[in-house]
Amino acid sequence: MTHWHDDGHTDPDHETYVLRTTGGVFSLNDLLSWLIGWHKIQSDPTDPDLYEALLKKDPEHFGDEFWSSNASEGAASYGTSQKAFRELRLDIQKEIQVHLTEI
Repeated sequence: MTHWHDDGHTDPDHETYVLRTTGGVFSLNDLLSWLIGWHKIQSDPTDPDLYEALLKKDPEHFGDEFWSSNASEGAASYGTSQKAFRELRLDIQKEIQVHLTEI
């Protein structure tokens, strides 16, 4: 997602992303706690290259369009309850789980 790259530039529309809301934070925080249990990430949980390699394997969930608050089928469509945050995390987890052995 272009806004989150550490290139010194920010996307002027960054506030329109669900990733910056409670739903995005809760879902990805929960996903992170699950990922850290995986042995390769556990060996160096602060290595951004591991996460980048993994998240690039799931462009559907880690593209700008999915996290846009205007996307009808993106993260915003899950809702704002704790159950919705968990469902979002589980959908992402299912997709990236198959790629864990590839990085």
